[in-house]
Order: sequence, then C-alpha cells, then structure tokens
Amino acid sequence: MYVSKIKTPYRTYRKARICQGDIFQDLFVSIGGAGGVYDEFHLTHSVVLTQDCDLDQDFTERKAKSNKNDKHIDTVLICPAYPIDSFSAGTHIKNRTMSPYVKGALEKIKRNDELKRYHYLLEDLDNGVPDLVIDFKHFFTIPRDVLYKQKNISYVTSVNEIYREALSQRFSNYLGRIGLPDQSSP
Repeated sequence: MYVSKIKTPYRTYRKARICQGDIFQDLFVSIGGAGGVYDEFHLTHSVVLTQDCDLDQDFTERKAKSNKNDKHIDTVLICPAYPIDSFSAGTHIKNRTMSPYVKGALEKIKRNDELKRYHYLLEDLDNGVPDLVIDFKHFFTIPRDVLYKQKNISYVTSVNEIYREALSQRFSNYLGRIGLPDQSSP
C-alpha cells in the first residue's frame, strides 16, 4: 500500500514563479473594457487555479527569453476564498445582499461532498490560512504581470499537491456540469 508523504494541506514554496494552489491575500482586481474600469474587487484571499504545468512553461520560456511565445499565458485563473465568518453571514461580497448560510449548510460545505458549488479550505494559522470557502460561481482572470507584481507582498502559502488537485477537479466538475431542462412539465 502506498503511503503519501503529504501530511498537511498546505506548504510554503520558495519558488520565484506562481504555482497552482498559491494562496494570496489582499489582491486588488480591476475589471474593465473598452470604456475603462467598471468594477474593482478587493479579495481578502484567493487561490490560483491555472494548471501548474502551464504556469511552469510560461515562467521557464519567459526566463529563457526565447523567440517562442507559444507557452506564454496572459492571465491567471483565480477564485476568491472567503473567510467562513463573513461567508456564513452573507457579507462576503461588498455591496451585495445575500442570505446567511444555516449551520447545516456550512457543515455540508466543510465536508466537501454534497454541495458541489463550494470548496472548503481548512484553517491552518501556522501557514496564515483562516477557515475559507470558495464559491465556484465566483472566479476571475487576472493579468499574469499584475499577479507577479503583487506576489512578493501578497503570497501566503500554497495548497499542497494532492489537495490542489482535488480542488482543481472539483472546480472543473462544477463548471462542466450539464443543466438539463425540467422534464416533469409537458
């Protein structure tokens, strides 16, 4: 029987590049279009979901300063991770009114099994992580260069490999679900 060497959900990387599963705090994301910025978000915590192989290839190719740009990525996919207290109160997104979550729903979220829309990240204060909830309906792409500029001051820790793969799979399964029409009415 294989026994995993991964004993904790988090680890701190000393890499120069951004990795899948990196947790950042206090990121500022601006969303804009041709007319300029139309919304800004302060993300108390967020998790990188872009595949690690893509992040690695992008970093390696840019560092080598090759003439090839086919491995470059322009944006990084992140999901906000909300502190469970503000999430449960329904106050986790500024300027939005949401219903509070009842204790039973929070317990289901914490088990990461029944409510596929959410993913729970266990508190680990040694690594600077409070209890966090990711809502898969909320995700952003942030320009790669913007995230790299904020990396040194905003990086907290990283979700360990096996845990980040579980998170990534849950995210892709949620986005890939198929909504069928209601067949009960004629």
